[in-house]
Amino acid sequence: MPAARDLYWAAEVQIRCFGRFEVSRHGVAIEHWRRRSAERLLKFLLVNGRRVHRDVLLDVLWPEVLEKSAISGLRVTLHALRRALAQVAADRDPIDLIRAEGDTYVLNTDGLWIDADAFNAHYSAGQRCERRHQIEAAVREYTAAESLYRDDFLIDDLYEDWTVHPREELKDKYLLILTRLSQFSMAAMDLDGCIRRSHALLATEPCREDAYLRLMQCYARLGQRGSAVRWYQICERTLRQELDVVPSEEIRRLYRDIAQASA
Repeated sequence: MPAARDLYWAAEVQIRCFGRFEVSRHGVAIEHWRRRSAERLLKFLLVNGRRVHRDVLLDVLWPEVLEKSAISGLRVTLHALRRALAQVAADRDPIDLIRAEGDTYVLNTDGLWIDADAFNAHYSAGQRCERRHQIEAAVREYTAAESLYRDDFLIDDLYEDWTVHPREELKDKYLLILTRLSQFSMAAMDLDGCIRRSHALLATEPCREDAYLRLMQCYARLGQRGSAVRWYQICERTLRQELDVVPSEEIRRLYRDIAQASA
């Protein structure tokens, strides 16, 4: 089977949920949504299993509107989504990204590429490769997943309750990917790769002692003992301020060894 990342180029419609939400058709992004409710409708379907009953949609999109008016609004919203997809590919046949099956609305996944799906596919493939001790293949899969994670999932919808769980679940997977790639990079003496992943970890979780430890090890091996000491100091200060604890004995021992070597 082709890698999930490669299917991007074969898909008619591409949806990016990491970072700024973006919908493209044949590589041309929708810049002007005719109705914001069309964008929100699409996001809700993406998050909620790609299949949602009409009453749920009405309650989410138009909670304060009478049912008859809300149903009319839903029809207008679906038409707006269809027009938005048509305007970026005027020479193509119109498509229905969302179709009705009775009182249920379903996301049409034919010819559709979603970055979160590709991310999950690479993450799962990386885990399978690890279990089989196929480390090089695992690194390729994890690296492919890493490249898709531009920012947190649906970052523009932080205050929508229905986005919280998938956002945190995907973030946990991303942090695990960064951890494993930094460990693999260290083992392969790819110090630049290890440093980059450790920085990314700390940008999200500033109290990760393992990331500080790997940074200190990398800079010490590069002969940049001053940088290694500085990262210990940042670790010590951050842990004291955030958690009121001191660094682990392993990190303190490494710091003493580096300081003695510098002296």
